[in-house]
Amino acid sequence: MHSGQLNQKEAARIERRQERIENMEDKAKVDGTVTPRARKRPQHAQNKESRRIHHERHDRQHSKK
Repeated sequence: MHSGQLNQKEAARIERRQERIENMEDKAKVDGTVTPRARKRPQHAQNKESRRIHHERHDRQHSKK
């Protein structure tokens, strides 16, 4: 693993968070009308997740040889 890569644990955690965000989006669309407030919550979660991914990709973890 090189700097800039995610390890398996980080990748699995990101995948679970992304599924939660997708569930939020699906719940917002359930009644056919998405209010500005309902739209903002998944967008905020996605922005937060993007920052986490950036941090995890640049956290200087390296594999042991």
